[in-house]
Amino acid sequence: MRHRINHHDASRATQEPIAPTPTSRAAVTALVLAYGIGLWTVWLAHVAGVHQHGGPPLLTHWAREATLMVVPVAIAVRLAVRLGDRVLPAGRTHL
Repeated sequence: MRHRINHHDASRATQEPIAPTPTSRAAVTALVLAYGIGLWTVWLAHVAGVHQHGGPPLLTHWAREATLMVVPVAIAVRLAVRLGDRVLPAGRTHL
């Protein structure tokens, strides 16, 4: 866990945990989804025999496809968070 050092009292620095921001949570979610779904789709194509003969190895193909998916998935996650904020305002824990 990362900690923030409070420098107000130089003789005795205290450590406060840094809370993740909504933007960092959305970024991590987008990366996990993009690379996870990318692995799933490339693996399914490989198992089904749809992959290109003479094409890139599985790991390279997965990295290329998943990296291309990061931006669209990040946009989708951001839109989903905005929609969720409208549907479920702060303070409400359930529908």
